[in-house]
Amino acid sequence: MKYGPNKGTEIKYMMKQRHELTNNCDKPLTIVIGAGLAGVSTAYALAARGVPTLLIDEGSEPASGSSHANAGMLTSSMSSPWNSPGLLWQVAKATFGGSSPFSIRAGQMLKLAFWGLSFFRSANTRHYQYASKMNFRLAQYSMGRTRALRTALNLEYDSDSQGTLKIFRDHKAFSRAIGLARSMCNEGLAFSVVTPEEIIQIEPMLASKIGSIIGGIYYPDDESGDANKFTQRLFDEFVRVGGEVRFNTCIARIVEDKNGIVGVETSAGIVDCKQVVVAAGHASVGLLALNSISLPIKPVKGYSVTFECKEGYLPRVPVVDDGNFAVVTPLGSRLRVSGFAEFSGNDDTIDDSRVAELVSALDNIYPSIGSRLRLHEAKAWTGLRPVSADGLPFIGGTSIKGLFLNTGHGHLGWTMAAGSGHLLADHMLDQPAEIDIRPYQIDRDYF
Repeated sequence: MKYGPNKGTEIKYMMKQRHELTNNCDKPLTIVIGAGLAGVSTAYALAARGVPTLLIDEGSEPASGSSHANAGMLTSSMSSPWNSPGLLWQVAKATFGGSSPFSIRAGQMLKLAFWGLSFFRSANTRHYQYASKMNFRLAQYSMGRTRALRTALNLEYDSDSQGTLKIFRDHKAFSRAIGLARSMCNEGLAFSVVTPEEIIQIEPMLASKIGSIIGGIYYPDDESGDANKFTQRLFDEFVRVGGEVRFNTCIARIVEDKNGIVGVETSAGIVDCKQVVVAAGHASVGLLALNSISLPIKPVKGYSVTFECKEGYLPRVPVVDDGNFAVVTPLGSRLRVSGFAEFSGNDDTIDDSRVAELVSALDNIYPSIGSRLRLHEAKAWTGLRPVSADGLPFIGGTSIKGLFLNTGHGHLGWTMAAGSGHLLADHMLDQPAEIDIRPYQIDRDYF
């Protein structure tokens, strides 16, 4: 079944006149820009509390951007930012043909210069540890919110709660990962360091490759599922509680005067409002620049390939292969392999060589599965993750009254979505929050 606008509900999504949107109730309208995970989560959190909310997106349905076919994991265990100590060496290796999950296209070097300076400046031990802890706190809170939504709304999205398993072939990488996990114990991270024999007990399908695996870390609190389905179903709930939506609508600018936000200019006209939430992923940068707000966010390209699998050929748990820089996630009757972090600007075209590398990685991890897959039926996808220079998302208000942010979550977009939306709604409505929003606000000290 296709979610989002259909013939039966099409009228609900059609363009309304300005006075119809602003005068139907006594409360002022709030506009949320972006119908991905962050935007839909925020819109629902507001609408469920009685806030008149309009969701606007240039796509034709929810989750049509980077939320569409991501790795499918909710992983508070993997809350460390990408700009880790030693990252510069990894990028240098990739640039000169070495093995690394990161790569930068030659044409992007100058465009990344200022952002890259901030990104690599944050790649020090002190900031890395701080950002890891702040991300973990938000991720843990958010996963709790996700579970609460799943239970209260009976959301179905191929969810699974058997944890994730990270496997290693390199002793140094294994040792670093164990050290990081131990440093997060006081924050509440649950994990087990496991031997190759224990790995097989957790995931029997790794048995054929266990000779090359030196050990692993099992994170029992992690979950998995289809982020696209989650977004679609939460969107349906947003509409059910009274939310309005405009798809196929581009945003020209956010309109402000000396007192703050007064509206949003769209491809179909101006809509009056008093509050705007920008949750448009990497596209938030260009939009906010028109209001003289600079966000240190760059798009980082990732890939996934999804296969339909016969019963009996699916692994039990999601597996992160540190050596192959790949993630393999079972999603109901499907299997998804994902990976890469490519700095290629706004280019979202699919590179067939990247797809082939993911298929090869899957075959290397699970040769018994790879040989049975129908490759011609595989669905390849690519998305642009919004990655901040300091590895933390932007959640909260701005210097402009009525203008709020919820973007920059990088590889933790789904993990943090429900919590970020709820936290921002608390902040906007001046209600007590369960966690501190200050580490994620735009006026934080990056370094």
